[in-house]
Amino acid sequence: MRWGFDHRQSESAARASSLKAVHDHTAIIPDGETRSPNLTLASALTTSRSAEGRSHGVERSLSVIPEMLLDMTDVEDASEVLTGQALPPGYGSVNPFVAVRGPGGAPAFIRFTQAVLGARETLAAHTVDADDLLIHAELRIGDSTVMLCDAKPDWSFTPALLQVYVSDAAAVIERARANDADVITEPTDFHGQQRLARFQDPWHNIWWVFEYGPTSVAPSQGPDELPRWRPDPLAPPSYVHRTIDAALTTLGSPGTDG
Repeated sequence: MRWGFDHRQSESAARASSLKAVHDHTAIIPDGETRSPNLTLASALTTSRSAEGRSHGVERSLSVIPEMLLDMTDVEDASEVLTGQALPPGYGSVNPFVAVRGPGGAPAFIRFTQAVLGARETLAAHTVDADDLLIHAELRIGDSTVMLCDAKPDWSFTPALLQVYVSDAAAVIERARANDADVITEPTDFHGQQRLARFQDPWHNIWWVFEYGPTSVAPSQGPDELPRWRPDPLAPPSYVHRTIDAALTTLGSPGTDG
């Protein structure tokens, strides 16, 4: 693999050192130590709240990353990432994971997605931990897999931000509302002759619902170039922008005031 900044050895070394600092800050398993996957996940989510005092150095390290990425002018594809028929059935190359906290926990979240989105649980993946909380489960929604677990009591609140394509956004929003979701954005005309809606489920995850039809055009169907469109800085925020901004500004853990 060739990197665009290989010829600037001193700068490259400095950036590598910065990235190592980021890695060291977020590392779960110290050198020479082995832990179970469940323990390492719990450790990462439990300690994330205590890292605030160490964050300033990491922020400085992270500040070099966007510049570094712009310098990667000739990066090869990551051939290790599986695609197509190389994947196990029902999975994508990337699969979201939801740590559920709130009323009824993960079992209630499963029932919600079944009622609203027709989810189907992969029963062979259903794993209950020693404390009787669900440590792993998998849902098929359409042709995608969503993984989930119950959040442990001392884990940080980590809301999931999820997007789903549907044929009728209004119908999905009405089912979500009937199952105690808070509608953030009512179905609204959006780019590419799509319609967009959003809701917050009872566990404070936020779902983007995109209605896609025969005349719709998604970004993947457009030209492989950056768009030239930019919003008017003097215009008031649109309903689509205003509603998600308000939702994410006030989002908090279930059972809090946000």
